[in-house]
Amino acid sequence: MEQASQKTLFDTAKHLIRTKGAVLVRYAISGVLAGVVNLGTTALLAHYTGLHYLTIVSIAFLFAVVASFGLQKFFTFRDHHLSPAPRQLAVFALVASVNLVINGFFVFLLVHVTGTDLLVLDQAIAALGIACYSFFLFRYGIFRHAPKNEG
Repeated sequence: MEQASQKTLFDTAKHLIRTKGAVLVRYAISGVLAGVVNLGTTALLAHYTGLHYLTIVSIAFLFAVVASFGLQKFFTFRDHHLSPAPRQLAVFALVASVNLVINGFFVFLLVHVTGTDLLVLDQAIAALGIACYSFFLFRYGIFRHAPKNEG
């Protein structure tokens, strides 16, 4: 039987979000949720429409960019100023588009230059690298006026 003093996974996550590394935890959560939006949109459009697969993934990418922007702005970096939002969204979408190209380039390099055939691993490596530098672009560039004192 579980003791009342034991922390649940939810309690642990809640504690992490409120402590020093909170912004990194929120960044990871936002990234996962944006990925779910991307894959969910892809699955729904593929199942319920007769659209070409490139159209489907393009629409899913756009939905994911908008979802990611909202999550990063309001949840991750807690930037609730609305007046810079249109400019921030434009720059965010540009960064996301450049990241898409960089991701493809690095996956290409990992697959063809190193000779690996582990596409999921190659994608994970490329995405992790992009996520690392993107964090700094978002925090100290796009959302630089958001409060920084919360981890």
